[in-house]
Amino acid sequence: MSIFLSKNPFRVLGVLTNDSVRIIEKNISKFKAYAKLDKNVDSNYDFNFLNFQKINRDVSSLSKSQNIILIDNDKLKHSLFWFINHNTYDNIALENLLKGDVKKAMGTWKKCINNKKISKNIFSIYNNLSTL
Repeated sequence: MSIFLSKNPFRVLGVLTNDSVRIIEKNISKFKAYAKLDKNVDSNYDFNFLNFQKINRDVSSLSKSQNIILIDNDKLKHSLFWFINHNTYDNIALENLLKGDVKKAMGTWKKCINNKKISKNIFSIYNNLSTL
């Protein structure tokens, strides 16, 4: 299961699952430029504090990740195993994750679901909690 998280194409590209194409392309360009110089650059969404494997951002892995998220079925499959910023609560929790405060992020998401059934309004919260 951790392979879906540590080598997730969205993580490799340093983006959230609902980031715009412009942001994704910007990251790809930046990471490929560094890769050509044999340098690895970090992203805010690497979440190294979660003890994932170090990300390999060579040109090959970046291209592979880019191709994966271009195919709708693969994009959907991998988005289920990465974070999405869909509403205010996601934004607050993700800001806490960026600060390394996993407990606070989890607490924010747990308060929002509070025994509620999955709906389109809180699906992202369930997805983010299951990823975390």
